[in-house]
Amino acid sequence: MISKRQTFNDGICTIATIINANGLKIKQAGIRYDNRTVGSERFYKAAEYQHRCDKVIRIPLIVEPQATDIVIMNGDQYNVIQVQMIKDAKPQAWQLSIEKRKKRLEIHVNES
Repeated sequence: MISKRQTFNDGICTIATIINANGLKIKQAGIRYDNRTVGSERFYKAAEYQHRCDKVIRIPLIVEPQATDIVIMNGDQYNVIQVQMIKDAKPQAWQLSIEKRKKRLEIHVNES
């Protein structure tokens, strides 16, 4: 059963991949996202595994994010700590649990 219509009106983010200890390669830029509520169960589960769930966002299925990727939003960088496919929304979406990075990585444009 499909639930309510999914919107992505809260902002634009970029998904990047770590290529070395100090650098990122852009995987997909210009992705619209929707902010979601960080529930208490998700918050405490993340803490059990030494993570902090700072935000939960949903993005369209235009790119497949990995738990090793970085999300860039409003100039801040976040580690992806969990990726879930949401099939009961229209359109379907990726839900990402993310935690803010303490150390910023540089973006490398011409890296393979």
